[in-house]
Amino acid sequence: CYNANSENPWGRIKFEYNLVYPGRTKPVTSRRWEAVREGIEDYRILSALKNIAAENQNLNSGLQEKINQLLESGLIDLVDPGYQAMKLGVSRENFDLVSNELNMVKFRNEMLDCIEEITEGKVK
Repeated sequence: CYNANSENPWGRIKFEYNLVYPGRTKPVTSRRWEAVREGIEDYRILSALKNIAAENQNLNSGLQEKINQLLESGLIDLVDPGYQAMKLGVSRENFDLVSNELNMVKFRNEMLDCIEEITEGKVK
């Protein structure tokens, strides 16, 4: 539910919480909406890195390896534990042990390191 609900979204509701809430002067985003937005940004960065690695013959081998590692194992290592925990229906506390903010920050820093190398002119 993006922002359509007959119940008052600022209180407890029966079914689905909004991603965006009505505000006095403008919409108010939720933490869930910010997570969706960040996920979309992460996907766009990964997609761009994948395209650069596939299309650029002048890519230095170290950067090529970093991008490949990020896409082929780093992403899998980040996502799979949480996916497996979700499939098993583990408790929230256990889910947070395998899918946590520190792992996400580390992964994003590796993505940004690749972008930094690209923008510093190591890719023609």
